[in-house]
Amino acid sequence: MRPAVAQAIAEDEVQNAIASGVFTGEFRLHVWTFPMLVIDVASVSREMRFRLRVDFTDYDAQPVQLRLVNEDRIEIFDPFPLRNGQPFPNHQPAQLPQFFCITGTRDYYTHQGHNPQAGGPSWETHRQAHPARVVLHEVAHKFASGEWS
Repeated sequence: MRPAVAQAIAEDEVQNAIASGVFTGEFRLHVWTFPMLVIDVASVSREMRFRLRVDFTDYDAQPVQLRLVNEDRIEIFDPFPLRNGQPFPNHQPAQLPQFFCITGTRDYYTHQGHNPQAGGPSWETHRQAHPARVVLHEVAHKFASGEWS
């Protein structure tokens, strides 16, 4: 873990996301101060707004962490967005808090069902295909399409 390297890579990823127009409409960059990016997003199918925290800590060695937070950037679990109108899969049996189970995020690779030691794909396998800017585009698309609401 090299903080200066992680910060340089994160800055590049966020700037690429900004330049590509990911933060438009109801998916807005609220705050970006390394290592935390905070996004304000509106549901397209419910009258709700969510705040997402993207944590780039140790981004040189591990993927970003995507969590739902309140206005003080403290992680919350309720109300959690819906996925295709239904609750997100419950990760509670693994004694983990609810999280966005999406390729390219830290929780995806550390969850016991995806853990490389348990037979799942490793972060290194997906690093090039799922950098933070790609994850941000995917999350923005999921909210804009109503898949997540």
